[in-house]
Amino acid sequence: MGSLMERKQYVSRYIKIGSSYKFRCTRCGLCCSGGPNVSVTIFDVIRIARFLRIKPEAVIDNYTNMIIADIIPVLALKGDENGQCLFLYRDVGGKTSCTIYPARPIRCRLYPILVESLSLNHVYIDPKSPGVGRGSEKSLPIDLIKLYVEEKLSHYRLLLDLLSSKGLNPVDAIYEALRVVLEKDKLAGIDEVDKLGEV
Repeated sequence: MGSLMERKQYVSRYIKIGSSYKFRCTRCGLCCSGGPNVSVTIFDVIRIARFLRIKPEAVIDNYTNMIIADIIPVLALKGDENGQCLFLYRDVGGKTSCTIYPARPIRCRLYPILVESLSLNHVYIDPKSPGVGRGSEKSLPIDLIKLYVEEKLSHYRLLLDLLSSKGLNPVDAIYEALRVVLEKDKLAGIDEVDKLGEV
């Protein structure tokens, strides 16, 4: 994404928002059906594991794809053969729900709000979501956005340290990062995240 035009096109699909927005979820499931593209942090992985009562390593192994970009490992939720998130459930009437809803990744919890940098300066809303513009005016969930940015920063700082200082390969760095976060136990739990609001 080298040219100015490419950079502008990247965010031109979104609408920059201020302190409020309008959105009401229509339960259409489109946000969970666009392919395996939701990146998750080690913190998300641990919350999902605790909710499912399985080991965090099992979440990485069974529910994520690890994409290695040069030497940086990125975890993304897996999709099924139709590109739908593995945690998306449709009942016989077509109504959708998330099977890990209380522990869903913060990126999912924020959607259709998108934080497109590791700061609070680039917050957008995705106009493709059918619920955008519906319902009453809401205040931006700033505390949830702050946690999202904080966890992303911690996640990538830890990985970069393990890759550079410790000389680990990308796969080993992910599992070591998981061990470090579990050992420190400075994780916002499901209940704490829930109190920070939702979209």
